[in-house]
Amino acid sequence: MSRALTIHLERPVVSAKILDNYPDGIGTERSERGRVNRGADTEQIRIQDLEAQKAVFSQACQTLDGVVAKLNQFYDKMFVEHREEIAKLSVEIARKILVRKVENGDYEIESIVKEALKNAPTRQDVVVHLNPQDLVHCQKPSRMGQAAT
Repeated sequence: MSRALTIHLERPVVSAKILDNYPDGIGTERSERGRVNRGADTEQIRIQDLEAQKAVFSQACQTLDGVVAKLNQFYDKMFVEHREEIAKLSVEIARKILVRKVENGDYEIESIVKEALKNAPTRQDVVVHLNPQDLVHCQKPSRMGQAAT
């Protein structure tokens, strides 16, 4: 049967340190050679731990690279497959914006016609169809001059 060890100190304990995995064990003597070997063993264990962590990190990076590549492929595939729908949606959005602007009278027909004529391949045989209310604005001589004819 073991008895409890009691130590009586004259002064209070200021600090204490718990030694985890104490290499010598209790009651063994340490030789100078043992200290060097244990130090080398500890360093070797640290190096092995670092190498293991590096391998795990490398594996995680490779996995993430694979995921990124697959997401990029998926994105490209979805964009190609839905290109027509995207174009139709864009045209529909533009149409709704223009309808709202026309309903509110929030447009300048003169600048629209000038821009269209400027971008036309040739200025010969160009026909501009206008709303009768817009035609009145384009026929004013001071505004568009010959562009409306």
